[in-house]
Amino acid sequence: GKVRVRVVRCYNLPNADWSLTGNNLSDPYVKLGVGVRGRLPAEEYVRKTRTLLDDLDPTFDEEFELEVHNLELQELVVEVFDEDTKFDADDLLGQCSVQIATARDGRLAHGEWYRLRCPHALHQQAVQRAKAAGATEYTTPSIFLEVEWTPLSDISETALEIAEGRARRRKPMQRAHDTAAKLMMDLPES
Repeated sequence: GKVRVRVVRCYNLPNADWSLTGNNLSDPYVKLGVGVRGRLPAEEYVRKTRTLLDDLDPTFDEEFELEVHNLELQELVVEVFDEDTKFDADDLLGQCSVQIATARDGRLAHGEWYRLRCPHALHQQAVQRAKAAGATEYTTPSIFLEVEWTPLSDISETALEIAEGRARRRKPMQRAHDTAAKLMMDLPES
């Protein structure tokens, strides 16, 4: 099947950038893929949002479609990074996993907030900054995602409807040829 993911926005990301003036903020982007046990798949199966500069509450509003081969075993793995210069490695700001099977009933299609697990050092720095600013509590970094699962059977039906619609618009001779081709390509019913 397929999973459609809209990366909407992040909230309260930790600041991994540092400067003498204190004006630098993280430059976040999101990587996502269908993985196992909280790990992203091979790089060619990973999707990435654009990078937004100096923003701890970025709005991405970007949509991706990913293939799922085992609904029960695989999960959506999401990692948020701070983009650094080409000489430094990008910093992991937080990560989360979403069980794709929970998207079966369509309840995640409207979106949900997910807490990001941050590296310990960044989490401690963020808590210290919040205390220094006079805050009495710390808000966990989070990401808002819309996740929608489409089973393979729905994808096949949609493809068939499209093929039939095209066949109706063609000349009679082409329609007969298309119908014969369609009959040869029909899958056995399960």
